[in-house]
Amino acid sequence: MGIGALLRTTRLKRSLLALPTLCIACLCWFMPVGQGAAAEPAYRIDVWQADDGLPQSTVTSIAQTPDGYLWFGTQNGLVRFDGARFKIFAENTTPAIKNSRIVQLFVDHRGTLWIGAEQGNLISLRDGRFVAYAMPGNGTAFNYARALCDDEESNLWVVSCEWRLLSLARGQFSVRSADWGLSGVRPDAVASDKTGRVCVGTERELALWEGGKFRTVWSQADEAGFQVEFLSTSRAGGWWVAGNGRLRRFDSGHWMAEGGPYRWANEPIYGLYEDRQERVWVATLGRGLFRYDPDGKVLHLTTREGLPTDFVRCVSEDREGNIWAGTEGGGLCRLKPSQFQSLGVRQGLSSDQVMSVCESADHSYWIGMNGSGLDHLQEGRVEHYGTREGLMNGHVWSVVEDRQGKIWAGTWGGLFRLEGGRFENLSDGSTIGGVVLAMYEDREAGLWIGQQAFGPPTCVKGAERTPLQIAGASASPDVRVMTEDREGDLWIGTENEGLYRRRHGEFTHFGKREGLGSESVWSLYAGPEGGVWIGTCGGGLSRWREDKLTTWTTKDGLINDVICQILEDDRGNLWLGSYGGVFSVNKADLERKVPAGLPPEGGVRDAGRRGLPFGRLPGRGASVHCVGYGKGDGLPSIECQGGFQPSGQKSSDGRLWFPTSKGLAVINPEEVSSNPVPPLVLVEELVVDGTLRSADSTTAVGGIGASALSIEPGKKELEFHFTATSLTAPEKVRFKYRLEGLEQNWTAAGTRRSATYSRLPPGTYRFHVIACNNDGVWNEEGATLSLVMLPFFWETGWFVVGSGAVLVAAIFSAARLLVTRRLRLKLERLEQEQVVERERARIAKDIHDDLGASLTEIAILSELAQKPETPPQEAQSDLSTIATKSRALTQVLDEIVWAVNPRRDTLDNFISYVCTYGEDYLRVAQIQCRLHLPAVIPEVTIRTDIRHGLFLVIKEALNNIVKHAGATEVNITIELRSAELFVCVADNGRGFCASPTGSSDTEPEATGGEGLSNMRQRVENQGGRFEIVSRPGQGAALQMRVPIK
Repeated sequence: MGIGALLRTTRLKRSLLALPTLCIACLCWFMPVGQGAAAEPAYRIDVWQADDGLPQSTVTSIAQTPDGYLWFGTQNGLVRFDGARFKIFAENTTPAIKNSRIVQLFVDHRGTLWIGAEQGNLISLRDGRFVAYAMPGNGTAFNYARALCDDEESNLWVVSCEWRLLSLARGQFSVRSADWGLSGVRPDAVASDKTGRVCVGTERELALWEGGKFRTVWSQADEAGFQVEFLSTSRAGGWWVAGNGRLRRFDSGHWMAEGGPYRWANEPIYGLYEDRQERVWVATLGRGLFRYDPDGKVLHLTTREGLPTDFVRCVSEDREGNIWAGTEGGGLCRLKPSQFQSLGVRQGLSSDQVMSVCESADHSYWIGMNGSGLDHLQEGRVEHYGTREGLMNGHVWSVVEDRQGKIWAGTWGGLFRLEGGRFENLSDGSTIGGVVLAMYEDREAGLWIGQQAFGPPTCVKGAERTPLQIAGASASPDVRVMTEDREGDLWIGTENEGLYRRRHGEFTHFGKREGLGSESVWSLYAGPEGGVWIGTCGGGLSRWREDKLTTWTTKDGLINDVICQILEDDRGNLWLGSYGGVFSVNKADLERKVPAGLPPEGGVRDAGRRGLPFGRLPGRGASVHCVGYGKGDGLPSIECQGGFQPSGQKSSDGRLWFPTSKGLAVINPEEVSSNPVPPLVLVEELVVDGTLRSADSTTAVGGIGASALSIEPGKKELEFHFTATSLTAPEKVRFKYRLEGLEQNWTAAGTRRSATYSRLPPGTYRFHVIACNNDGVWNEEGATLSLVMLPFFWETGWFVVGSGAVLVAAIFSAARLLVTRRLRLKLERLEQEQVVERERARIAKDIHDDLGASLTEIAILSELAQKPETPPQEAQSDLSTIATKSRALTQVLDEIVWAVNPRRDTLDNFISYVCTYGEDYLRVAQIQCRLHLPAVIPEVTIRTDIRHGLFLVIKEALNNIVKHAGATEVNITIELRSAELFVCVADNGRGFCASPTGSSDTEPEATGGEGLSNMRQRVENQGGRFEIVSRPGQGAALQMRVPIK
């Protein structure tokens, strides 16, 4: 029984681009597992249906336009596909489409897409514009284009389902007439060859258009019962003709190739297409897909191989070599070669949970399972070993064949060896027992056994068992992997205890402190160039070489940091199995991309640039180039199994074997196909503040034109939508963009297909986006979109110039104002200095006049009192006068000191001094004093001359009240009103009639000093106002208002 039996697995998948995709993994051909002979590659079939975004699940025709978009017709609209997103054009969204039942698509040699719909609708799409044409006919639903082609003069030829042959030239249809030269009355097919020659097939002939009419080149006269069912262009020249139950190629008047008889009985043909490898694909309605190869092989694909239905309506190929098929009710299918062959239960293995694989000397394979024992795969047959064959349990996590051909199995129940068809338990309970996770045979034929929590690793050689106690490790380390390097050093990887090297009997430990990415080591590989490659659980890939430890992680471009297997192919590439699939990386590229910033001891840096999986962005020097493989490449699961030995295997024929959680994956690196086609990049849409904007109406169809877009002032957010038409693995397409005019560096967008910018200043910009395909091939030219952010009027050049002029004038005015202010301040300072000088002069005069006169008087009185002849009574009177004069002199001195002290230049101090003086002075005169003051006295500075002048006026007013008013009560009011100091001295005395000059008619000629006129003059000298309010018998009020700064 063949293990390579056909596999079909169906499940719903969501791609990385949020594209709903029904993935059906299909191995279409038998590959003898365990043999090195090359075999037909398997196909993986991905299916999209109505649940995945199609408007309807019947796909009638497929075509690809030069911009890379894949177009297909459905019974509910025309669909454009970039590999990630569908865009639907139907009669309710596109006026040119009068009927949404699309039946035929064709791209002519100029790149125009022709769309045939029911009821005679023919539409062209070029440069983003739809143009509708009405086909001649009876207008029924059956009047639609069955076949389309163009000739060397760019005329369009149409065969309708009413068996009409039409030609469209310069917008006008011509209908076949008798002078066209056809003998048949029912044209069934039309196609042009690579030179533009048109060939028509009817129910009785094959004819070429030459010289304005058809010439019959094959007919029933040449072959009885000959009729044409389908025509398709051949890359080698001529046409492939399906008719008379045979598939043949016709060129130069002869049948050039024979595909053979039909394999589909009487099922109708709905599609015929020759791919780039000159293989002819035939779509049948009821028998699936057939592929005719040049060497005569025929491949038949049906629902058993993964098609969603056997009713296939059309078949085509894209620019990257993927085969696309449209089905009746089953949706859209993509067929691409599967890089991996999957082996599991469906191929005859005991379980999909494969843990260990080992190649035997006879090129058979031993496969350890998790819970299902051990399988021996030889020449397509599987022999199973379990507990009945001596194993203690079915958990075989390690299997090895030694140099003597003995098979050893490490299980959860100890160590076993195959002897005579049965396994013998070699566990002794002291050195070996429990769970055996790793086995490795060294160059001296010693078999090393690594166990979990059951003593140190033990070397089994013959009957000898030698435990190896690792210095610095625990007594029972969890050993997961072992190897010897080129120098003969033994390396031992453990779980949670790091890596140990034994050299000349001494151990060296490597862990995180020494630069290892993790303390759990799951895989080791000693390369032929020396050194050791180290795979860790969560810490990436490390290498020890020339006494230096270097580590690469996802920050440096690896796809995953859990490295389960390390295998090397014949071209110097490392293949790494991981929890994120399998990926390959060239060792030379790793050498070139050594992470920067290594510590002096050689440890790895803790941070670095993060590379992108499946390709390196240009300019990212620190990112290694990894090629990743996932389920889309045939892996049964992206989760590889690791943490035991041997887990992976490079077989003698060069194939690489990777255990996964859902089966064994096998790949031949020599047969891996790469995708050399860079993706075509397009800017599809520009959304401004939530509104779609475009250069013209073509945006919704074919992308934005090259002309610059003008964006009105005040727009806050711009969102660019872009794509790349790489259809092989659109989920692996990576983008990079920048807005030239704003930024110089590229932004790595990953798989994201949009970019947003906010609050761009006015100016001219160019949005530039580039992309790479699944194999890291970049389209460096990419796509661009130019735009102009228009300014507000105040952001325009003329406004800036005008504003500049105004600003200059303002600066000039400000400078002039500043100079003027400085001059004014200087003048005020000079005036202040003059005031101070005047005050000093006044004080000196007062001291000279008042103090001098008083001191002179005191001196005279003292001399008189001291004379012997002075009577005692006179001497006593003189002494009393001296005391009075001294007290008055003290008051004068206090006033002078208060007036000249700058610390007294505050409103609070002024009020306090005036009130104290007034109360004391009036108390002596037995006049009641009432004070009216603000509740809160602000901190205001009063110039010395102002406060002294006001004090003198108040003093004079109180003196006049005491001498002349006959008052019993005086009210003193002091307030700060805005920038004025208001002072009022009012009494309840006899009053008087005030004259404009400040004197009174009833006032004695002497009013105790300088009089009212002098008081008014003092106030006005300070820039204030002096007012007298008085009537005879009603008292008097002196009001002073003085501005203060």
